[in-house]
Amino acid sequence: MSVSTKKVMKTSTRKKAGKHGATVSSVGTIYIKATSNNTIITCANQKDQTIRQESGGSAGFKNSRKGTSEAAEVAAKRLGEYIKSRGMTTVVIKLNGAGQGREGAIRGLVVSGLTVTTLHDVTGVAHNGVKKKKRQRK
Repeated sequence: MSVSTKKVMKTSTRKKAGKHGATVSSVGTIYIKATSNNTIITCANQKDQTIRQESGGSAGFKNSRKGTSEAAEVAAKRLGEYIKSRGMTTVVIKLNGAGQGREGAIRGLVVSGLTVTTLHDVTGVAHNGVKKKKRQRK
């Protein structure tokens, strides 16, 4: 008689940093990703846990209007008011991309009453990438 032993896999019970997990401090980071089609604004605390995310689409704009400066400003105002009510007052802004919504998003955050300490542009710059394919022989 052989006794079979089952392998028990342990799953990690790490708390997710979503709506309920992330703690809001007075200082945070706001990431703005401005593409040609949309602007996504994410707020994170000092541990880089996401607190809230807004975009041109979540602000009620559809199709090509999502990428406009106006949509980014409305989304940034909504995000700014939310995190201000939770207790965050000072933010560091990191910009990524070259879309229309860059200036609008910053304007919306300032209008909502947040204090902006620094602006970082973290847009990636291509360094010529990979080597091109050789010409096909005939």
